[in-house]
Amino acid sequence: SSHFHTHVLAPLERLDEAAAVVMHKAGFLQPTGYERFAPGPTSGAWSRRKAQLPVQASGDFCAAGPRLRACEAAVLAAAPDDHRLYQLAVERFAAQVASLRGVPTFARTLEAHFAAVAAVGQAAAGR
Repeated sequence: SSHFHTHVLAPLERLDEAAAVVMHKAGFLQPTGYERFAPGPTSGAWSRRKAQLPVQASGDFCAAGPRLRACEAAVLAAAPDDHRLYQLAVERFAAQVASLRGVPTFARTLEAHFAAVAAVGQAAAGR
């Protein structure tokens, strides 16, 4: 029996492209959409809960702009292995996607995936 395997290491912020790469490389997966869900409040609304620690929201601290470098430095200091793994994922995935950019079947897969995600989003908005 023959075994087929491929590796896709992708940062979460490029989830849609990662899904398209997996579909393209597998050759038999169909584009699929998804809907984002956020966890609901437990034991009352989150906005009324007191913070246990004085921690800044990552969206405020790590947002693109002048604070991004401070955020990256904080992650590097607290979790150097995670920082290296993230950099590796970013670099490897960028190279993997770049190698597929001129492949017509990948372009069609990527387009079909984005269309499926948009359709799910439109259906969810209509509920």
